[in-house]
Order: sequence, then structure tokens, then C-alpha cells
Amino acid sequence: MACAASIIADSSAPSPLRRWLVVFALSFAAIISFVDRQIINLLVEPIKADLGLSDVQISLLQGFAFALLYSVVALPLAWVSDRGNRGWVILSGILVWSMATFSSGMAAGFALLFAARMLVGIGEATLTPAGTSLLSDIFPRDKLPAALSVFTGSGFLGSGLALVIGGAIYAQLSAMGDTTLPFGTFKPWQLTFMAVT
Repeated sequence: MACAASIIADSSAPSPLRRWLVVFALSFAAIISFVDRQIINLLVEPIKADLGLSDVQISLLQGFAFALLYSVVALPLAWVSDRGNRGWVILSGILVWSMATFSSGMAAGFALLFAARMLVGIGEATLTPAGTSLLSDIFPRDKLPAALSVFTGSGFLGSGLALVIGGAIYAQLSAMGDTTLPFGTFKPWQLTFMAVT
């Protein structure tokens, strides 16, 4: 990942190989972002049962919590991406959404889970504007559509993987039951958030 980070941070990648390495690093990040974004959809029933949440609260966690700040901060983050180091913007976003996904697993109530899901939205709002801007800088105009297609299309792969991988992880953790870690005892749904981070 350090190699990918250094490639992303250096937006003057002249060779075709290096440019495509950036595309694949960004695509991998997009896949992970969609897994972190969509995993909650697999965990609705255990979250509702454990936290005693209503259908309305679950719907807020699944959509509004994420979308609220994602849509609000996307424009300012695009502005920062155009004027700053895109690699650092992306890496900061990955760090924020990963920590927020892990924190989702530590949430003991609706308010904390809502806040964690909002932070996932903030972190993930960095990737598309900064990634698109970065690819626009390093690809010739005639090659840019292919690079953008791979980058944007990879998110849909992440959506599917969230269900496949997340389902497999949750099934394994459910078989184990509640698990005690050095920092507390956690339910399988909580551990699933932590595991996909």
C-alpha cells in the first residue's frame, strides 16, 4: 500500500505503466470504499435487534447519515483537491473512512453509529473528486475516458463484494458468537465492521 500511496502522491507519472498503476490503486480504494459503505446493509437485522432500533432509525443509518455529509463536503473537497496535493487528500480520506468504519463496530447506540456513518461519508467524499482530478492530470486527453471508466466502474465491483465478502465474514463471526477483545466484548455485527476496515 505504501508503494500505491507514493504513486498516488506523485501526480507527474509520465509512463503508461505508472499511469495505470495509479488507476488500479484508485480502483482498489474505490472497491474498499464501497465495501465500507454497503456493509451496513447486511447487518440491519442484528443491529436492530442489538440496539433496539426502529425501521426509521435503520433507514437513516443506511442512507441519510452517509449521504448527508458526503453531499455537503464533496464540493469543498473537490476545491481542495484542485488546489492541493491530491494524493494526500485521498490518503486522508481513506484513513477517515477506515477509522469510521471500525468505529461503527464500536458504537453502542444509534447516535454513535449515526456519527460514525457520517464520518464514512466525509472520508469517501474525497475519493471521486481527487481521483478524477488526479487522473485528468496524468492521462492524455484521448486516454482519459478509459482510465475514468475503470476507476468509476470499480465501485460497482465493491458493492457486489460488500455482499459476498461481508456475508462470508458475518457468517464466520456469527458462528463464533460474541468475542472478547482487549478493548471489549463485541457482537458479530460489530466485529464485521471492524473486519472489513
